[in-house]
Amino acid sequence: MSGRRRLSSDIKRSSPLYETYLLHQLETIVSKGDAHESDNSRLPDVELAAQEIAQLLPPLATFVSENAGPAKDHKDIEGLFNMQRDAWFNIVVHGFDLSSPLGKQYFQELRLLARYSQPLVAEDRADRTESDIELNTVLRRGKSTEHASEQKKHLMHLLPSCEPEIRSLNYSEVIFLSAVSLIETLRAMSGDCTKVLQYFLEPRLRSGDMGKCMAAIATGAVNMYLSKTLTGNVQTFSAPYVAQQLALLLAGCCHRISRVQQAATACVELVVDQVPSALCYKSSLFALLELLTIMWAGCLEKETDEYEWKSKYNSPTGDISIELPDDYNFRRATLTAFYKQSQKWVTKVLDIAPLDIKGLLQVRDVSAAYGLANEIQTYLSEYHDEGVYGHVALGRSFALEMGSKIPSTDQRLGSYHVKRRHCLQYLTDLQELSKFSKG
Repeated sequence: MSGRRRLSSDIKRSSPLYETYLLHQLETIVSKGDAHESDNSRLPDVELAAQEIAQLLPPLATFVSENAGPAKDHKDIEGLFNMQRDAWFNIVVHGFDLSSPLGKQYFQELRLLARYSQPLVAEDRADRTESDIELNTVLRRGKSTEHASEQKKHLMHLLPSCEPEIRSLNYSEVIFLSAVSLIETLRAMSGDCTKVLQYFLEPRLRSGDMGKCMAAIATGAVNMYLSKTLTGNVQTFSAPYVAQQLALLLAGCCHRISRVQQAATACVELVVDQVPSALCYKSSLFALLELLTIMWAGCLEKETDEYEWKSKYNSPTGDISIELPDDYNFRRATLTAFYKQSQKWVTKVLDIAPLDIKGLLQVRDVSAAYGLANEIQTYLSEYHDEGVYGHVALGRSFALEMGSKIPSTDQRLGSYHVKRRHCLQYLTDLQELSKFSKG
């Protein structure tokens, strides 16, 4: 153990041993246990394998935390994704969860590993029709009637609303969902609840019993993240960080796969409902407005570029990027749905925090007048017309519409506008009557 800790601390990303040591640690975890599928497979050596896995977790957690960096840096390591995924599957097979003694003992190590691990499905799963859940041999380890019953009971405890669906799942599917629930719950505890959307790229997780369970896991991960936020004890769970998470979820609402859109919309609903102040920050509100402009431009291409189409769109202003399909009807439906949802979300926040959100929607002077920081660059004052080509920029129009909206809670301003409207109508009636009196 001392030697493993020393190696984990000393080997850095720049070392030629980095890739070899990382794969070796993951491979060692995967190799523990066996792949028997008979009822006699639950032997005493399973507990021994769990203890051996437990000894490997602290050095691996030290190694990944010492070499933390962007996930894209690991994409060039051949076989890393599969090895990492199988390691998590084997950890779950051998009884590691948040309620087990081993899970509680090594909670911090598991949380660190989850924070720096990729989701358990690849990003290119959307283009494949087959699923590798049934083909993965690690998911079948420890398969027996007794163990399958224990795993199902545990998953039912985690997802009580999906009990009928869980009963119909096979052993491999239960292990997969348990692993997903573990890693995404731990990731949410570490400050990230957006990676859960990637699982809906897997065809098996978009519909059916597994789809319903995956939706419950996604909701649970967001609720776990928000529960940490509402305590107000940790800086990384404060409103500015929630706003960054919200921006990524908003981008998911415009995803090229409808099931991802549905999951992202449900997650945004939870965030806006429980932490409405997250939409009062530049990172989230500007992302919403820029997504409207991007989606509008994507639909407009049907008229402007008849023979060529663009799939990837990005906006430096909102620091957001999305990928759209070549189906313009789908783009139009996505824009319509997102516009309606945006109206609902902004109106809800506008009723609660009118000064904050109006200051971001309106020009800079108005922002200062409402007491916001002078350095805040608001959407309309920062907007650049390059790329608009003389057409409508829907995000800008939406900002003008919402910025001029009267909050339902502002009775004084609302009463003023009602009286003003009545006076204008009264003057109009007088003008009409004057025509007849002259006659």
